[in-house]
Amino acid sequence: ADLNLVMDCFSNRHQIGEMMQ
Repeated sequence: ADLNLVMDCFSNRHQIGEMMQ
């Protein structure tokens, strides 16, 4: 797996989580 892709996915999930709160 590409570390950049993993970090991108993690960042996306974090942003979505903030929007959902």
